[in-house]
Amino acid sequence: MKKNIEFRYKCINLVASFMKSQYYKFMSKVLCSKHILLLGVLFFLSNSVLVRGQGVLNIRGYLLMDSVSMDYAEIVVFDGEKVVTRTSTKSSGSFAMTLASGRIYVLQFKKNTISTQKVILDAKTHNTYKAKNSMLNINLTSKKSSKEGHSKSSIVGVYEVQASGNIVSVDKTALYNKEEEKENKDEAEKVNDSISEKVNDTITKVEIKKVEDDIKKKIEELADNKQNIDIEDIERKKDSILMLAYKKAELIVLQAKKEAEIIKEARRRFERKYNRPIINLNNNIHKQISADLKRFAISESDFFSQKKVKNYHDLIRQYSKKDKLSSTDSLEYLKVITIFNEEIIKSAWLQLQIDKLNARTHEDSIMLHKRELEIRTAEKKIQEAKMKIKLQDAEITRKNNFIMLVVLLLLFLVTSLALLYRSFTVKKRNNKILARKNAEIAKNNKVLARKNREIETKNKKILDSIRYAQTIQQAVLPTKSINDSYFEWFVVFLPKDIVSGDFYWFHEFDELNLSVFAVVDCTGHGVPGAFMSLIGNRLLVEAVKEKGISNPVDILEEIDKGIRIALMQDETENNDGMDVCVCTIERLDETKRKVCFAGAKRPIFYTEKGEDEIKYIKGTVRGIGGRKRLRKKSKKSFQEHELLLDKDEKLYLTSDGFFDLQSPERKKYGRIKFMNLLQLNKDKVLADQELEIIKAIEKHGDTEPQIDDITILGIKL
Repeated sequence: MKKNIEFRYKCINLVASFMKSQYYKFMSKVLCSKHILLLGVLFFLSNSVLVRGQGVLNIRGYLLMDSVSMDYAEIVVFDGEKVVTRTSTKSSGSFAMTLASGRIYVLQFKKNTISTQKVILDAKTHNTYKAKNSMLNINLTSKKSSKEGHSKSSIVGVYEVQASGNIVSVDKTALYNKEEEKENKDEAEKVNDSISEKVNDTITKVEIKKVEDDIKKKIEELADNKQNIDIEDIERKKDSILMLAYKKAELIVLQAKKEAEIIKEARRRFERKYNRPIINLNNNIHKQISADLKRFAISESDFFSQKKVKNYHDLIRQYSKKDKLSSTDSLEYLKVITIFNEEIIKSAWLQLQIDKLNARTHEDSIMLHKRELEIRTAEKKIQEAKMKIKLQDAEITRKNNFIMLVVLLLLFLVTSLALLYRSFTVKKRNNKILARKNAEIAKNNKVLARKNREIETKNKKILDSIRYAQTIQQAVLPTKSINDSYFEWFVVFLPKDIVSGDFYWFHEFDELNLSVFAVVDCTGHGVPGAFMSLIGNRLLVEAVKEKGISNPVDILEEIDKGIRIALMQDETENNDGMDVCVCTIERLDETKRKVCFAGAKRPIFYTEKGEDEIKYIKGTVRGIGGRKRLRKKSKKSFQEHELLLDKDEKLYLTSDGFFDLQSPERKKYGRIKFMNLLQLNKDKVLADQELEIIKAIEKHGDTEPQIDDITILGIKL
C-alpha cells in the first residue's frame, strides 16, 4: 500500500513538472490544444496507476442453464460473509462485473424458475500487471432448490483466475484443499493433543467389553491363588490401558485419513498439472471420428470421398502431429473439428432420412428415433462449441485491439515527443537568429531614425522653398483686378504640384485698343515646369511689352527663337519646350470684335451668334522649342486665324491637363466631352461656368491623382 501511494505521488509530481516545462507549451502547439495534451498525459498515467496500484479485475461472461442462456438472473457476489456487489444478466445471458484481484469470491445465481446455485471464483493468483479483463462462462445444471448462503454443500463449480488472466474451471474441492493445505499439516502435528478431548466410534463397545472380560478373568485367577490384590489399583490400570488404547486407535485412524486425503489431493493436482491438455491431439480423435460415423450408420468410404471432408480431415491430421499448439492454433483446431462434426451431422441426417424410407419394422423405427435423438444431442453440443469458439474469438479480438491501441498510443506519444523536441530545438535556434536580427534591426532603426530626421529637415526646407517659389510664380501671373477693367473673364488654375508648369498671360495695348491673351503649357510640371514657365513668361514680356509685337504668329516665332537661345538648344541636347495658344482681341466698335488666333499645338474654343454648338480652331502642329531632330526638319509656319464676333461671345483657351485627366476606369476626359460641357453651360454667367468646370474635374477624377497641370481661361467679349 505504501509503495502504491509513493508511486501515485511521483506520477502527480511528474504531471505537475511536465505542465510547467517548455515541452508542455510546445506540445500544446503541436496538438493545437493544450487540453488534449493534458487529458492524454493524465489518461496514460492514471491507467498506469490503476494497473499497478488498484488490482482491478474486469469480468465479462455468459450464464447458461443446461446450455441455454439464463436471462435476467440475479448475481450476488460474496467475500466471506460480506456482499461485494450485485448484478443481473441481460436478455442474452451476458453479464459484467468489476472485482478486486487477490481474493476468493462466492458467486450466487438466483431466479424464480430455477434453484439457487453457487460457484467459487479464486482470484488470488491473478497478476494485475499483465491482464485486466477476463472471460467467465458458467454452465449450470438443473437441481433441487438449496438454502440461501454460501456453504460448501451448495457449491456447483470452482473457477480459478490464472496469471495470464484466463479463467478456467477446476475440481470442486481443489480450492478448499489449496486453502487448507497448510492447516492439514498443522493438524497432523497437533493430532495427539486433540485425541484426548474426543473419542469416536472407531473402537466399538464389543471390543471394550472383550478387554474388560479378560481383565476380570485375570482377577479371578489371582483370587483362586489367594493372593493379596489391590482391586482399585487394577481398576486404575484398566482405565489407563483402555484410555491409551483409545488414543492410539484414534491417532492411527486420523493419521490414515489425513494421509489418504493428502495422497488424493497430490494425485489430483499432479493430474491437473500434467495430464489435462487443452486439446487432445492423440489418435483418440480419429477413433472418435470412426465411432461417430459408425454410431450414425455413415459409410466411411462415402463420407471421406467428399473433397471438402477430406480437406478438413487432412487439417485434423496435421494438427494431431504437433506436440503442442499455441492458443491461436488451438482455436483454429477447434474450428476445424467443429466444421468437421457439422459435416458428420449433415451426413447423419441424410443417412437417417434414407433409413427412414427403408424402415420396415417397429424395432427399426425405435432404433431410428433413438439415433435421431443422438443426432440432435450432437447438434446441441456443436452449437455449444460454436458459442465457445465465438467467445474465444471475441476475446482474442479484444486483446488484439487492446494491444493495437496500446501500440498506437505509444507511437502517438513517441511521435508527439519527437515533434515536441524538434519544435523546441527549431524554436530555440530561431529565437537566437531572431534575437540577432532584432539587434541589427534596432541598430538600423537608429540609423533610419537619424536619416528620417535629416530627410524631414531637408523636405521641410525644400517645401518651404517651393512654397516661396509659388508666391513668386503667383506674382508674375495677371491679377483679376487688372483684367476686370477690360474684360469679364475667369480662370481655372490647378497645378499638379505646389508650383505649376502652366501659366496664363495678359497685356493691353491702350493706344491700339488691343488686348493679348495667352495660355502656355510648358514641358514638365512641378519645379522643372515652374522654371520653364518663368522663362516663357519672360519671353512673352520681351516680345509683347518690350518689342511691341502684337501679331499672334510673330509672338509665337519670337518665343520659339527665345527658347532656343535661352536653353542653347542648337548647341545642346536639350529638348524642353512649350505648347502655346495666343489670341488678340481688337474692339472695332460697340458691337463687333476682331479676334486673331495662332496656336502651337493648342486650339481655341468659341461661341458664335446663331450657332448652338461650340466651335474650335486647331493650332499648328508645331511646338515652341523641343527636340533637336525635329528642329532640323523644315519648319511649319504658324497659321493665323481671324474671327469677327459679336459682343458677349465667349472664347476659351486651355492647356491639355483637363483633356488628359483620367477617371478610376483609366478613361481620359477628352476634347469632345469638354466641348459638350461648354455647350451645356455657355448661356450661364462666367462665374457659374467656372464652378461647373471645377465640378466636372472633381467628378471625373474622383479618387484618381491628377497627372498634369490644368489651366482653362474663359473670356467674354
